[in-house]
Amino acid sequence: MNPQTPYPKEILNKICNPSMAGYLQEIANRSGDFKVYTKIGNWTSKRRSVLECSETSKGLWWLSVANYMEVLKHWILIDLDEPLGDDGKVPLEILNNAITKIKFYKLGNFKVYYSGGKGYHIHIEEPDLVILDYYSRQKVRAHIIKKLGADLMLKSEKMTIQIPGAPHRKTLRKKKEIMRCGEWV
Repeated sequence: MNPQTPYPKEILNKICNPSMAGYLQEIANRSGDFKVYTKIGNWTSKRRSVLECSETSKGLWWLSVANYMEVLKHWILIDLDEPLGDDGKVPLEILNNAITKIKFYKLGNFKVYYSGGKGYHIHIEEPDLVILDYYSRQKVRAHIIKKLGADLMLKSEKMTIQIPGAPHRKTLRKKKEIMRCGEWV
């Protein structure tokens, strides 16, 4: 998209969530700085550092409208967005199969989110990943993502994923937690 295009302020003000800034700051304080951005339809903001945004009121506003974040070093992210069922969404059977495999492989704590679009995101926390170098983390993620039958794109920390609680870029429905460690919430 043309960088001269003004941001859709009326839509951003509609999705503004002041508690999102605190949520992102808490993650950055625990896990280290990372970048976030906003994507609505075809419009995308530039990536901004959470810690740098925390220093100004304008930066805090940008954090409150952010809906995408970088993959953190200790995360393995699974994006289940295909195959689609007759209703245009990923069948629950696909999600249940992935959950069964996560439990079988005894992976770390995990949360499952409905993305607000057609699929599910699974966030697996593996604290030991941080001791590995970047390429080793990618290899571990790729192995697990393949075993779960998901898209390999999220093996890299350079990729981004929708922030929990943030609106989907197309539907504006919020990404909602539906399961924690195998228990429905």
